[in-house]
Amino acid sequence: MKVSCLVYLFFLGFLTVAYGQVSDPDMGVLEKSHLPGFIKERKPEVEDLHSRNYYLNYSWQLGSIVLKGGIEISNVLFKYDIIRHILEVKDNLDIYILSVKSVDSFYWLDANNGKKILFQPVDSYYNAPEAIFGFFEVLGTFKSIEDKFELLIHHSVWLYPATSSVSLSGSHKSNDIFWREDFYLSIDGELNKLDRKRKNNYSLFSPYHQEMREFIRKKGLTFRKKEDLTSIFSQYMILVSDTRN
Repeated sequence: MKVSCLVYLFFLGFLTVAYGQVSDPDMGVLEKSHLPGFIKERKPEVEDLHSRNYYLNYSWQLGSIVLKGGIEISNVLFKYDIIRHILEVKDNLDIYILSVKSVDSFYWLDANNGKKILFQPVDSYYNAPEAIFGFFEVLGTFKSIEDKFELLIHHSVWLYPATSSVSLSGSHKSNDIFWREDFYLSIDGELNKLDRKRKNNYSLFSPYHQEMREFIRKKGLTFRKKEDLTSIFSQYMILVSDTRN
């Protein structure tokens, strides 16, 4: 009888500890989830003078992250570090580091209009150049009866360190940071890189080359700005829809 009581008390204590680990109100949302792939670490908001430039947006963004296994982490604050290809997730006073290799997609809400800004991994598309990594920002999705079009932008950044010797050719005294934005059109998952010269992109608008050429020139649009590209492909989808309806 005494043995049974001891076993019961031990089992009851085990349940109490286990329940406390799951339901502790002081634990953050990520600690409660016990998600694989996260590394909890405390770190300062700014590590050096240039760290602000490593993020697509330096301020914390509110949104959701979907992991490769389908688990969604909703309503969290996070940043996208383009240099290290990681997501930094803020939970109370802790920062969680997540490799983008573990992420299926993520989005955050535009602070100005509340719209979702979606990001999809580069390796989820066909013909992705080997030199690009991380995620595409999805500028727009357009669907016709036969095809699905996605207008994408890839952000990349390089740090060009300052040289200590002024005698070296091309030396400079400050760290230089270079940002680059490349635009792509995905047609049913196959990537087509958009050239910065308008004339080199007209072949994508089959069979409406001439109509799109006139529209782009009349409006003075380029293939170098988000807003212009959105207008261009919105017009193309209008042509496709009007013809097939």
